[in-house]
Amino acid sequence: MSAFMHAVEVGAHAIETDIHLSRDGVVVLSHDATLKRCFGVDKRVIDCDWKCLSAYGP
Repeated sequence: MSAFMHAVEVGAHAIETDIHLSRDGVVVLSHDATLKRCFGVDKRVIDCDWKCLSAYGP
């Protein structure tokens, strides 16, 4: 969310993201359905629980 707030602060006209669910039902904002591009991990968001996913993000 801090990236969205920064985009607004610097004058962005639009913000885009996608919404996915983790295996245990946590809402995850991520453009990609997998962790491959950003983290080099060949897993889908929906196949990971929140504990696993939170290890990759801030």
